Amino acid sequence: MKILSRILALVLINGYIVYFIGKYLPSLLTIKPSPEAFTPELVLIVGFVFWLVNDVAKAIVRFFSLPLIWLTLWLISLIINVLAIYGFVYVVNSLKLWVEILVPSLFAAFALSLLVSIINLFFKKI
Repeated sequence: MKILSRILALVLINGYIVYFIGKYLPSLLTIKPSPEAFTPELVLIVGFVFWLVNDVAKAIVRFFSLPLIWLTLWLISLIINVLAIYGFVYVVNSLKLWVEILVPSLFAAFALSLLVSIINLFFKKI
């Protein structure tokens, strides 16, 4: 039960992270038609997809690329983070939800992955 409540908390946190970044930092993440189109159900769906891609899929990819991560002194980890952001955007847009999420550039994806990692690190400590 404790694990499910922790996963639900992470899903909600991730959903609201995407919402607030789309609303207050549109140069990093663009939400079409607007961030106000986010309903509580959509926050749960987007948060779940973000949790699934960012926590589950990225952990699996990191496990299998561990030797490469060690060889490149963790630089490949940055590429994995950016690919996780692009994977999240691709999955959300392919679900044909009521919103479309766009990341305008590679630098924006890198900055977004760094920002999300810092915020998640803060909330995982709580």
